[in-house]
Amino acid sequence: MCTGIAFGVKLATSKLAKGVGSQQLFPLISYKKQRQPLRGRTLWSCTGTGSARYYHSRGSCEMNLKDAVKSLEDLFPSSIAADWDNVGLIFEPSPPHTVKRILLTNDLTEQVLVEAITKRVNLVYAYHPPLFKPIKRLTQQSAQQRIAVAALENRIAVYSPHTSLDASIDGVNDWLVACLDPVSSKPLAQLKDDSYSLNIRVESLLPDGPLAADGLADELSKMEFVDDILIFPVSSVSKDSDECDGLLKRVSVRTSRTHKEDVLSSMYNYEPTSVECYTLDKPLRYGYGCGRLCVLPDNVIIAEIISKVKQHLKLNCVRLALGNGCTLDSAVGTVAACAGAGSSLLSGCHADLYLTGEMSHHDILDATSRGISVLLCEHSNTERGFLDVLKLRLETERILPGVEILVAQTDK
Repeated sequence: MCTGIAFGVKLATSKLAKGVGSQQLFPLISYKKQRQPLRGRTLWSCTGTGSARYYHSRGSCEMNLKDAVKSLEDLFPSSIAADWDNVGLIFEPSPPHTVKRILLTNDLTEQVLVEAITKRVNLVYAYHPPLFKPIKRLTQQSAQQRIAVAALENRIAVYSPHTSLDASIDGVNDWLVACLDPVSSKPLAQLKDDSYSLNIRVESLLPDGPLAADGLADELSKMEFVDDILIFPVSSVSKDSDECDGLLKRVSVRTSRTHKEDVLSSMYNYEPTSVECYTLDKPLRYGYGCGRLCVLPDNVIIAEIISKVKQHLKLNCVRLALGNGCTLDSAVGTVAACAGAGSSLLSGCHADLYLTGEMSHHDILDATSRGISVLLCEHSNTERGFLDVLKLRLETERILPGVEILVAQTDK
């Protein structure tokens, strides 16, 4: 039997606060290095048309948007996000645009945007992309469009990591399961290295004539899209006898599917005995991928897991569907977890307990019928708490040096 608790939800207002969309742009600020009479240290002085003046003993007090985005990309690359996702820089004001203050939020609602404007934020880091499906116009007819218009009018850039955060090491899913103290943890859906574009191996057999193999190898080495060139001798056997009739040279290279024909063209110029092509599997990116399958220490029961999860996510209540034959005192050896919505990733997964934000009714019934208990914490509750961890990491590792980092207070 599946029991649940209803959580109150504060609905977004239909319009932005009065005057938000018409606020003036932030004043342009110029920066120059000056010697300040403060204990003999060289400081960065920020001067501008506004009355504010900022000093920092290390680095500058703002970053170029392009540099800030690159730092965020290096931390959680967009290349590991799901194909269907919309990640990266979503809103970009016209250049030049600098970042002095960034606001972290799970969702960019109208309330959060008002907070960003009030706090003079230059960049919003929204876990969920504010634009997901294509839109054909920007009017005031929907919250999504109003947010886009007001953000750009107020020169606020918006960046979204979404599933790149889900799939990363030390990302949202690793944070979610940290409270379970797992003995081991691995992704439910292991990612392959998409940057591994040279995934075709082309090999040719050449007669051991003067400079044939070396000449081909030299020609191929000048191609930017070729790597890993190998030359090695191969004994050939006559069709009419079992004796070796001489040596051939095998030239083997790795290239991309796009440039396979270019490589083949060069090889055929040397009249090879044979040519073969192989498609290579992309290597796995160890530790990267959505969801987590955790092995727990011995003697952990469902009731203890519930207590740990509630404390970790700062929740008073969660929803539990006990698997057939299970009680609160049932031991749990493995937990399959997925932040947010876990139906598609967890369905069919073998584990003693599922931990996620939400699952469909029928997927829950299917899990419990197989003796798997399901612990639901509501979608955003399994994600939002990671923002505090992210803020600390951005600050301690100085990933955005000189930029003030805030966590949205109106993101509910």
